[in-house]
Order: sequence, then structure tokens, then C-alpha cells
Amino acid sequence: MHERDDPARATEDLGNAKTALHEASASIRRIARELRDSSMEHGGLATAIDDYIAAHVPNEQSASCSVVGDVGTLPVEIGDELYIVIRETVRNAVRHAGAA
Repeated sequence: MHERDDPARATEDLGNAKTALHEASASIRRIARELRDSSMEHGGLATAIDDYIAAHVPNEQSASCSVVGDVGTLPVEIGDELYIVIRETVRNAVRHAGAA
């Protein structure tokens, strides 16, 4: 039986598709907002990383950030790129590696 022959199922599928679309849209907006955020606007690279870890690493996992040296002398663009690389590394570890 096709959806055209089962209006109730078609309505349910459409509802599921709308829900998935809203969730994907919210994720895209969140990611875009994170990509726009500057590490230097967060009080520096270490603070931005610590904030990201606090917000995105589940409580049952532990993570910490240690920065050595004066990253305050880095150009903003370099600090931003480092933040993006480290953020994605943490995100991938939490999401894919089963890290503890």
C-alpha cells in the first residue's frame, strides 16, 4: 500500500519530516552561531575552549584545557582558527570516539 492510499500514514510521515527539518534547522543555526563566535571575544582562547567544554562535554565524561604560553599575542584570526580546530576535535571525540 502506498502513502497515497493511506492518508493517515502520509500525514504521520509529513509530521516526521517537518520535525526532522526543524531539528536540522536548529542545529544549523547553532553551528553557524558557534562558527561566528570569536575566541578572542570570549576572553581569550583558553576561556573559549573551557566554555565550549563546559557546554558540550557530558557530565559523565571529563575534559580539560591547558594552554601554555601567551596566546594573547596571537593575531585574532589565528586564535579563531585554533579555537575552531580544537572545538571540532572535542566535538568529534565526544560524538564519535566513545571517549570517557
